[in-house]
Amino acid sequence: MTALERLRQCSTLADVALLLGVKPSGLSYILYKIDDDAKYYEFPIPKRSGGTRIIHAPIDELKLVQRRLSAHLSLCLQEITNNNEVEDNCVLSHGFRKGFSIVSNAKRHRNRRYVFNTDLSEFFPSINFGRVRGYFIQNRDFRLPVKVATIIAQIACRNGALPQGGPCSPIISNLIGNILDVHLARLASRNGCTYTRYADDLSFSTNLKDFPRAIATPDPSGSGGWKAGPELESRIRRAGFALNPVKTRMSIRNSRQMVTGLVVNHVVNVPKEYYKNTRAMCDKLFRTGSYDYSYGTKVPSLGRVLEPLHGRISYIFNVKFPKNDDGDRHSVEWKTGTPPGIYRMYRQFLDFKYFYGIQRPTILAEGKTDNVYLRAAIRALGVGYPSLAKIADGKITLIPHLFKRNETTRVVQELGGGTGELQTLIPRYQPSTLGFSAPRPTAPAIILVDNDSGARPVFSVIRTVKKAVTPIDGTAQFYHIFGNLYVVPLPLQGGAKTDIESFLRPAVTGVVLNGKRFHKPNTGLNPNTHFGKAALADYVAKQPPGTVDFSQFAPILDAIVAVQADYQANGWR
Repeated sequence: MTALERLRQCSTLADVALLLGVKPSGLSYILYKIDDDAKYYEFPIPKRSGGTRIIHAPIDELKLVQRRLSAHLSLCLQEITNNNEVEDNCVLSHGFRKGFSIVSNAKRHRNRRYVFNTDLSEFFPSINFGRVRGYFIQNRDFRLPVKVATIIAQIACRNGALPQGGPCSPIISNLIGNILDVHLARLASRNGCTYTRYADDLSFSTNLKDFPRAIATPDPSGSGGWKAGPELESRIRRAGFALNPVKTRMSIRNSRQMVTGLVVNHVVNVPKEYYKNTRAMCDKLFRTGSYDYSYGTKVPSLGRVLEPLHGRISYIFNVKFPKNDDGDRHSVEWKTGTPPGIYRMYRQFLDFKYFYGIQRPTILAEGKTDNVYLRAAIRALGVGYPSLAKIADGKITLIPHLFKRNETTRVVQELGGGTGELQTLIPRYQPSTLGFSAPRPTAPAIILVDNDSGARPVFSVIRTVKKAVTPIDGTAQFYHIFGNLYVVPLPLQGGAKTDIESFLRPAVTGVVLNGKRFHKPNTGLNPNTHFGKAALADYVAKQPPGTVDFSQFAPILDAIVAVQADYQANGWR
């Protein structure tokens, strides 16, 4: 049964609750018992253009419901798009939907004679309770029962309108905004223009000699500006929206043309000054350990001071090297090639953030499932390891940062998983830190490796880097590499080689899941009778606290604590 069919079958609050995976009593309590003023809290965020925008964020209970509603409606929208056989290059709204972005939006207006941009005024607030409710009742793709449409509107709206900050406001605005998109696309097509929308930003472009006056006309005041044409204004007004004339702008080919903050004259790119400012911020960070926040950037809380800069670099990277249609990213050859500047800057920043500019340990484990067990073990044994776990008011907080691999770390840092990446990281660590003159890190960066035959290449690299005379064979508790970088082999068990699963009790590794048993080796796994490492880690992660015995992980935690003590005593060297 499809997402749309499941939604259409709902007729009561209990049905909606079941669809969203919550208890009917819980949903009823959120909607009808909690006072409206208590369902949201507000805070300001700076605008790029100056001033602030007030965000209304839902409380956790409502946020969970809104997120699940958003996820389900997104599936419905994708289903509707597929049923209507809409090609990607024909999609009009590029905001808040998977596979689309400001880059895909800007690409539609690249290399044009004219680019006209305008904004909708009070976009979310203009979509009121009645519009949301009426849409889901009347729209031919939904046609929901009145009660169900009313419940959706009650979940989504605050004070009778979609709130700025509600998780399901974007997807609902896209659904309702599609009516406007269809009308404006027809207007654009009839006048030889391309039209797209990103949230409240409307863009029209053309290579015609004269820009169509139905869409935009020169301001009669003689100021040199432009204003929306009468037919454009009329269609927007009839769709229930209003224009923001202050943000109406026209750009021609011999000037900088921008769409949703990106330059579109030739190739889609970020403005040069944005890139240069970001590079200057990185340079100061690497030299001094801090950087100047750009105008309009909210100063982050302690412990998250690098997030605004990380966001800027990630933004530039994704604009310059977006994923292709298959979801793959442009890769570079670090050893023999000369990677583009953004790759080098991003890699240096990530090395600084996770390994050099740290005040708590970073643990880079070899396997994908290791973090699951380390997190659970530290929580279970945290009372005996005050340097690894902070316990306050019955809540356990991990002190180390468990390095999480993702597509970016794979492409930019060559950290995608396995021992091969470690053979690259260990020898490059010293030269990579030469670019940092900021204060030395106060905590170690720890590589945790399996102590089996697969670790031999890692031990060989350590021996080469350290120019070691004594054997590097995994029998030591840890190996210091350079600076604050250490390698911790998993402790041997009675001389036997080990991986992370070796430290689980037989009661865990012997569990039967859906009639299948755990199979550790990478080869010989029969999917009909076996499950692998990922399934076992998922099983362990879902067990209630105190259920799994992690006492055998104590030697691993002892080794990590020993590294902390060594770095505290000897420092960077």
